[in-house]
Amino acid sequence: MKVICSVVDLRDQLEKLVLACNTKYSPTLSYVLVESKDSIIRMTTTDLSISLSITVVGQVVKSGNGLLPCKQLLSLLKVLAADEVVLTINDEICLVQTNTGNYRLPSEPFTNFPNLPTIQDGDTYQLEAKKLTEGIKAVLFSASTDETKGVLCGVHLTMLQGHNLEFATTNAHILSLIELTSEYTNSDTEFTIPNQACLLLQKLLEKVDDVKITVKDSDIAFEFDNYKLTSRLLEGQYPKYNQLFPRQFDKKLTVDRVALLDAVEKIQVVSSLKNNGVIFNLSPENQEINLTSQVTDVGSTKISLPAQISGDSLKTAFYCPYLVSVLKNLSSTEVQIKLNAKLTPVVFSPLSTQKIKYLVMPFEIRK
Repeated sequence: MKVICSVVDLRDQLEKLVLACNTKYSPTLSYVLVESKDSIIRMTTTDLSISLSITVVGQVVKSGNGLLPCKQLLSLLKVLAADEVVLTINDEICLVQTNTGNYRLPSEPFTNFPNLPTIQDGDTYQLEAKKLTEGIKAVLFSASTDETKGVLCGVHLTMLQGHNLEFATTNAHILSLIELTSEYTNSDTEFTIPNQACLLLQKLLEKVDDVKITVKDSDIAFEFDNYKLTSRLLEGQYPKYNQLFPRQFDKKLTVDRVALLDAVEKIQVVSSLKNNGVIFNLSPENQEINLTSQVTDVGSTKISLPAQISGDSLKTAFYCPYLVSVLKNLSSTEVQIKLNAKLTPVVFSPLSTQKIKYLVMPFEIRK
């Protein structure tokens, strides 16, 4: 096969395709599958769990299929001082020709490339790309990265009647939920998208309007512009997360998010020597929250912050890294914290909206 492509366009597309390359299971997975027919050039990479296909602008001189070494070709294109590149591929080599020189890269028979699911005749949905990325961004940080956790290693998306969307993740320490609305979806369905596919979607959807989603059995496809991202869905029953959020709260406090984050990070430096914990002491009388770390062999740290507090006083404790990750993921000026008792679930939300909720479990203060 033989095709002609713009160096800039091909380089830009390879920078995206390389994100789906993985040689963990086979060296063949380091290659890009190139399929050319008529005037269409299609390039695909996969790591067996996800695959990314892109239609590339170019000229087909001779139709056919072939394999390109993704990372090597990308590195070469970054240093080429040329406008166009001619790619000639057979079962052994890939010849890269420009007006400044010729380069030989390795190849192998395209039949070695794995067969991938097409996912064409499943259930289809339309979704705004902005809503999809907003939901993923809000919750992905608390998805489990432990592969033994199965269905927890991804973002659970629920589409509901009334054009409502729910994105949820949990790593068994933090439970994240964001509720959005969509112009399109008006049906009940749910599925769990793996972390890696979510990370790719965040990078690919920056300038996209709408996304077509197709679900068939345990596979899902996202189609937009000249891209198609396919992935295996995570199997298993996702936890009934809505049942974990308390319906009512006895105590509420509002505090500056950046100030609270700064205080927790300072206390974390000291508490990491012992239990990595921070004690919250709510003082409604003084309208302040006192943050302390009791590390007997080092000393104690105390930071007081002004806060708007309703309800009785309360003393509870949290694991510092959990609070830091939640507070960093919020972007609001102020954060609202809702509590009941010292060992019951605590919910963090931006003051400006209640559509985002982060549930964190406190731990028992030991004397």
